Amino acid sequence: MVGPGTSSGSRTLRPQRLADLGRPRLLIVAPDAAAPATVDCDEDWIRLPAEDADVRARIAALAARAARHGLTPKTTGDGRLVFRGRWVNVSGIEEILARSLSEHFGELVDDRTVEAAVSAGRPTT
Repeated sequence: MVGPGTSSGSRTLRPQRLADLGRPRLLIVAPDAAAPATVDCDEDWIRLPAEDADVRARIAALAARAARHGLTPKTTGDGRLVFRGRWVNVSGIEEILARSLSEHFGELVDDRTVEAAVSAGRPTT
């Protein structure tokens, strides 16, 4: 878990860096700081001073959410769709569709978004 800047060896890991790595984050907020606008299910926050039991409860809840939501499917660019350590072969058009849908994983994707992805990915002749 991470606060505003948590040390990892000689580097400081920022919440956005951990988000980019797909890691859950517990933000530690100073007593007089504004509450963070958290919309990611892999992120939570707690204001100082905080009881150990409260911090542990937030960490446990965050870990449970992260385990439930897991990673998003990824396309590899060589005809594979990869998810949770498994992969399946996909055709070119399926890869384009899968890429578009995985970019919005867990969200409703409208027809225009899918059509735009197919149009942009289709070779012109």
